[in-house]
Amino acid sequence: MADIHIHIGVSRTGTTVLQKHILPKANKTLIISKKPLQPAIPTGDHTSFLQKIDEGLNNGSMAILMNTQEGQYKLFQAISILSTCLAVNPETLSLHPGFPILVKLIKFLSSTLKNENILISSERLSETAASLNGQSNHSKHADKVFNIYPLIEASIAAGVYLKIIVCLRHPIEYLKSKYLRVSKQREGLRARPLSPQEYIKKQMNLEAISPGSSALSAAMHSEFVSNLQKNSFVKAFGFEDLIRSKDVFALLGINEDQKLSFDMFPQENHIANSGSSIHYVNLHNAIELTIKEDKDAYGKIAKAMLYL
Repeated sequence: MADIHIHIGVSRTGTTVLQKHILPKANKTLIISKKPLQPAIPTGDHTSFLQKIDEGLNNGSMAILMNTQEGQYKLFQAISILSTCLAVNPETLSLHPGFPILVKLIKFLSSTLKNENILISSERLSETAASLNGQSNHSKHADKVFNIYPLIEASIAAGVYLKIIVCLRHPIEYLKSKYLRVSKQREGLRARPLSPQEYIKKQMNLEAISPGSSALSAAMHSEFVSNLQKNSFVKAFGFEDLIRSKDVFALLGINEDQKLSFDMFPQENHIANSGSSIHYVNLHNAIELTIKEDKDAYGKIAKAMLYL
């Protein structure tokens, strides 16, 4: 059986550099990845697409698709769509018609490539729509948990033990970078701008009503890793470890002959912060002070910090 590694980001931790420059250079690992700077989940109705994936799994034609980059990307899209759909009603996910398809898909990947490791990469697996867009609650038809959790549940049903790869960042730096990304996204959606204080308070509210589904979740390092470890192996490391790494594949925990330094490649997906370093310091302080207003939340984040 092939080992299946799942790189879940988190977002704002060098995922674009990994997906654009480093992972494509792997030659001993099958990479099934999100396309850099593109959404993981296509818009529109996915019923017909998933039916074709299911048919391919049942009649054996999926094995032919695996030999092409287009086919591999279709598998990535199927995994992304199914994981998100199952995250809408996580309490009853095993009853969803997509659950057996995802189980079959994981079995297929594990059994078809018997002597090859597989790495699936998508930072969307460590998000919900609400954490992604800076919302304070989950809408009715949106995902309610990070999408990695339905994927883990399906892997258990498939009899496959996943290896989760996660990069975590200093909590305040992470939330600052997330805020800048959310601001950019909301601007593109023509949604109302959020101040740093409002963004953090919305995510605090989301975490209070739905623990483990907000941007704060990945800022609480030990708690997040502990939840992932309940039913999978977790390879966790810090963002500073990544950007200083001289052998990124080894840091990710996959066996490749070549050694690649992270600093060999250009910075990607950098978000400007409206100018001066003073503004950046003020943004940092605003986020930190807003979190400190809630002593319980600040205490949990500080206590749980493992990485820089």
